[in-house]
Amino acid sequence: MHNQFALAVLSLTAAVPAFAQQTISYYSDKGAAQRSFIVQKDSKLLTANGDWHGIVRLKMYSDAHPGSYILFADKDGLHRLDSAAQVAEAERLYAPLRELAAEQSTLAAKQKPLADQQASLAQQQTAASQQMRGATITEMSSVGRTQGAIGHEQGIVGRAQGDIGREQGVIGRQQGIVGRKFYDEVQTMLDECLAKHTCSALTE
Repeated sequence: MHNQFALAVLSLTAAVPAFAQQTISYYSDKGAAQRSFIVQKDSKLLTANGDWHGIVRLKMYSDAHPGSYILFADKDGLHRLDSAAQVAEAERLYAPLRELAAEQSTLAAKQKPLADQQASLAQQQTAASQQMRGATITEMSSVGRTQGAIGHEQGIVGRAQGDIGREQGVIGRQQGIVGRKFYDEVQTMLDECLAKHTCSALTE
């Protein structure tokens, strides 16, 4: 279940309009009745979860209404939960996801120079291959040694990339598990507010 959920976590960045610089998560779990929701703290978006259309709908409201609240959408419309304690609890539950995202960013930053190095080595291999085609028998031996050295370096860089990739995979699995817990606990919070009538129905 956790692995399936992890695969369903999509990052909405380039495709997201005005709120692209804020933290957006998209959880698609068709096996459960789900509500799109956002958590807003001190007029700043903490996280948004749910389907694309639901998130855009919620953002249109939150952009026009500052404050701290949990806003969610279901078949009956928009609802707003203004409990400071529950907003704080949602923020607490979300904190591990933020930390894991920071770890992923750090690892991605380590991957970037390695990818650049691999690209440079690939260019060197291409140049050596072209040189080999026009080389004399004597020159072929030297070019071959150059290609071997470049290949050895590519292997070293590739192993470093693999090590980082494995770390990224471990963190990705943790993100899936923690993200599922966060999503489920907020959904439970929303169930309770509807049952106890502690959230307000909104007119769009």
